[in-house]
Amino acid sequence: MKNILTRIFLIVTSMIVFTQFNYAQQGNVLTLENAIKLGFENSHQLNIAKLNVENKEASYDEIKTQMLPLLQFNAGYRRLSEITPYTISGPFGNIAISPNITDYYDLKLSLSQPLFTGFRLSGNTNAAENIFLASKENLTLEQQALILKIKYAYWNVYKAQKLSKVIDENVNQIQAHLNDAKNMYDRGMATNNDLLKVEVQLAEAKLKQLDLQNAVRLAKLGLNNTLGLPLSNPVDIAEEID
Repeated sequence: MKNILTRIFLIVTSMIVFTQFNYAQQGNVLTLENAIKLGFENSHQLNIAKLNVENKEASYDEIKTQMLPLLQFNAGYRRLSEITPYTISGPFGNIAISPNITDYYDLKLSLSQPLFTGFRLSGNTNAAENIFLASKENLTLEQQALILKIKYAYWNVYKAQKLSKVIDENVNQIQAHLNDAKNMYDRGMATNNDLLKVEVQLAEAKLKQLDLQNAVRLAKLGLNNTLGLPLSNPVDIAEEID
């Protein structure tokens, strides 16, 4: 038995390691569909709404059963004390009038059906049904609100990353332009004022680049928070989304 449990543990451990390796090999790219699924799994508020639906459904089913026929079967057994049976002596011998019966069995089968309860059962059933339907509607609203929140957070990351890439390209272009301006300045084909203008443009572009890098980090923190993940969790979303 111990050897079997050891082999099962080794197999499960190998499967987990392989899954983690395969997941890492895929680049850990988070699609919008997976983000919504992950958000649903980690949302405490959504889980509370699901439990509330299950609770209201169980209450509704319980109240409905009160309108159904009730079939009951009862059985009992008692052990009576032993007594001397009462007998009458006659010409034909002794006749037992009250025999000694020590084992007593009691069986009872009953069927009951409520006919009229002043509309109490029907009213309780309708109220429980409405409460159950309201809990399902609340769950749907919670799901839709969470989907919208996840899409908004996901889009913020996508937008920030796209803008960051644009400013990166802009910085590279200005840097190349600055290198050309320096070469022209060294050859006497550009003035110091021309060189300073390009350097100012590069400094402004780098400030914007830093702002957008911070915006990407903040957007990823917001997405992790929305998905119920640790804030330090690395996030790599898809390059293109619909």
